[in-house]
Amino acid sequence: MRVLQVVRQFYPSCGGMQQYVFDLCESLLARGYEIDVLTLSYDFNTGDQYKNFEVLNIGESSINISRVNAIGPRSFFLPAISDLSLDHYDVIHIHGLDRFLDYFVLESFFSKKKRKLVFTTHGGIFHSDKNLWFKKLWFKTLSKLSLSKVDAVMACSKQDYELFSSTNNAIHLIENGVNLAPFKGYSNPCNYNKLLYVGGFLEHKRVDVLLKWFSKLDYQDLELCLVGDDSNRLAVESLCESIGLQNHVKFLGRISREGLIEQYKTAGIFVSSSQYEGFGLSIVEAMAAGCTLILEDNEAFNHFIKNSDTGHLIQFESDESTYSSLSKLTNEQKYRLSKACQQKAQLYDWEERVDRIVGVYGEH
Repeated sequence: MRVLQVVRQFYPSCGGMQQYVFDLCESLLARGYEIDVLTLSYDFNTGDQYKNFEVLNIGESSINISRVNAIGPRSFFLPAISDLSLDHYDVIHIHGLDRFLDYFVLESFFSKKKRKLVFTTHGGIFHSDKNLWFKKLWFKTLSKLSLSKVDAVMACSKQDYELFSSTNNAIHLIENGVNLAPFKGYSNPCNYNKLLYVGGFLEHKRVDVLLKWFSKLDYQDLELCLVGDDSNRLAVESLCESIGLQNHVKFLGRISREGLIEQYKTAGIFVSSSQYEGFGLSIVEAMAAGCTLILEDNEAFNHFIKNSDTGHLIQFESDESTYSSLSKLTNEQKYRLSKACQQKAQLYDWEERVDRIVGVYGEH
């Protein structure tokens, strides 16, 4: 079976959706599928431009990446697709609610070959309240029409399932998963002096709030590592220097997958003050590595922590005591908390999700 994965941002661009599609490609290749990717030719956050065509080796296999230009903002861009032959694909899998969906639904009306068209939600377009009235209007009209024409919808979360259930009868709840193989059998050293954040520096990530929270701790023996890169990084670095944290905060930028795994494994606590997230892939990876969590108390993060079993939900703008209470735990208590995090990460095992996605591909 040959499958085209369609996603607005992909390798070497970094992000949760990009990693999801990359992991899916890797797993499908291992199962004997032929996989290609269609994506945009530029990075929304950094402005980086990429080659229009690239062959990417993944293990002993490879995928073809076709990249196209577009005009317009993130979710409302118009892709400039030309000279893309689709006749040899059995499945077209679209990720994220954007105009790629509308394009392929329209294309399917004129196609002589019947292909399966499937869609994965990835949080839709409702991660924030910005332009909410317009998003609701768009979702209830053009998006709803397009979604009603796909063969299957895969919801990444229970919230997505409830939101998208009115758009298509063939909807499946397949929550996001994480490749846990790099963390199998790992025992975290529980170094609570190292705090880790993985994400970007966009406004809704509120890294400025995270830095101000960190500055209120007794941070002389602490290290905060920030992984990620985008257009707002310089402003965050400037804030870091202005409040005197430059000797205790490391900006690691974009790092390799191997480097990221090493950061997870050597951190004791994972932190995020993000206002909203579609899922939180980095959080699951941190749990798989045995990191204790300190997360902003929001709807997206709430399901990761229950009764403080994996850490704490806090308000970063006002809480100054949670880290202090965690740091006073005994080594045995830290170890138990770490193991609880790793156990909870098993709920998001990636290969079980891929089994179900393959099942959707094969249904008629």
